[in-house]
Amino acid sequence: DESDPEVSYTEGQGAPSEARRKEYRQAEHSVRALKTATHENSGINDETIAWLRSPPHSTVTPTGGERAGLRMYMARGDASEDNFADDCAVFHELDPGAGIPLYYEVKKLISNLTGIHALRVNMCTNSCLAFTGPFEDLTECPQC
Repeated sequence: DESDPEVSYTEGQGAPSEARRKEYRQAEHSVRALKTATHENSGINDETIAWLRSPPHSTVTPTGGERAGLRMYMARGDASEDNFADDCAVFHELDPGAGIPLYYEVKKLISNLTGIHALRVNMCTNSCLAFTGPFEDLTECPQC
C-alpha cells in the first residue's frame, strides 16, 4: 500500500537490522566516554601529554643508521622484533659499523619523531575487540 510511510517508528532508522539493545547500550557508553574523554584519563603517559600540549617546533634529523632502522621497521608489515633482528643481522654483515639501532630504540625513535606513543590495551586473541570503553572490565570476548 503506497499510503504507508516509508519508515515507521519501529524500523531501525538506518541502524543495522541485527542490532540489539545490548549493542545500542555499548555504543551509547562509547559515545559518552568520548564526550567526557580527557588526556589525563586516557592512559596516555605524562610525557606524551606534555608533548601534545607543547609540541616541538624543530625537526629531528635521524642519522643514517637510524634511517635504515626506521625503514627496516616500517618495511615489514608485522614489524616483529624477530624479523627486525633478522634484517639487522643481514645489514650488519654488509656494513658492521652501520649504527642501526636496536628494535626498542627504533620504536622509541618513532615515538620521539612523531609524538605518538603506544597504549597497551588487552584485546581478544582473535582481534574482535579491545577491552576498553564498555568492555574495559571484561576478561573474555563477548563475541567469540
